[in-house]
Amino acid sequence: EILSSVNILMTMDQDQIASIRELVISGVLSTDMSKHFQSVSEMKSLLVRWQQQCQQQQQQQQSHQVNDRSNRTNESGHAGTGIMGDADANADGQEQQQQLQQMTDPVMIQSLLNYILHVADISNPAKPRELAIKWTDQCLQELFHQGDTERSQGLDPSPLCDRSTTSRPKSQIGFLQFVVQPAYQLLCRFLPRLQFEILPIVDDNIWYWQQEWEKEQPPKQKHLVTSDCDNTNDDDDDHDDDDDNDDGHDSDADESTQTHTSTHMDDSAADTTETTKGTDLSEAFDHSEASS
Repeated sequence: EILSSVNILMTMDQDQIASIRELVISGVLSTDMSKHFQSVSEMKSLLVRWQQQCQQQQQQQQSHQVNDRSNRTNESGHAGTGIMGDADANADGQEQQQQLQQMTDPVMIQSLLNYILHVADISNPAKPRELAIKWTDQCLQELFHQGDTERSQGLDPSPLCDRSTTSRPKSQIGFLQFVVQPAYQLLCRFLPRLQFEILPIVDDNIWYWQQEWEKEQPPKQKHLVTSDCDNTNDDDDDHDDDDDNDDGHDSDADESTQTHTSTHMDDSAADTTETTKGTDLSEAFDHSEASS
């Protein structure tokens, strides 16, 4: 009821309403994840153009300031401090903020607003850990529900939608390292304060999910070492017993040793096959993240 009774556009004319409508539609379309890497590339190009524009403005300001100083020197007989002294005292972040406020190109402004909205849309992993974990579980449940629906219709589940193969921490590590972190690092070039307010949280969450991923890994190497030691001890015991027996039992000992060796090789092959499958799954996940 409140929303239906409030018309924020009531004081605007048709041209202004059309402009706002175009702005909103462009912003919503920019949140499409299939266009993420294209958006990042476009923002890098925009950053170069913006920096060039800022340099030109600074050169013009410096030229005016030199002229002002020269005029004041001629009038008073001594040089004044002028604006340059104040500008040099400003912090880099404040200077960039002022430059950002002076951005007048409508295309640049639209592109920057779209990118900010897109980054906000993928910001769940950039929130404080407790909140980020809650959003992670909610998003994964939505993806798993989609995968269940696809499987029920005879389709293969989409990437990250198969609850039986998707690793919770691994999915977050890939998304953070290949999507979220680079997106924020680029946005920091326009909004420097994010470097101190957001990026440390992103780094902390990456560390957390890496620890969780390590907990999921079975101690396969330790198992193989222990198995080798056990088999070696068993073989030594068999040889000691064979020394006390006649030559007829030597052939039985050889067969026993071959059996132990064959069993150990079969176990090692099984472990190797399982490790290879896990590696292939990890590579497939990384490829799907990079191409999403």
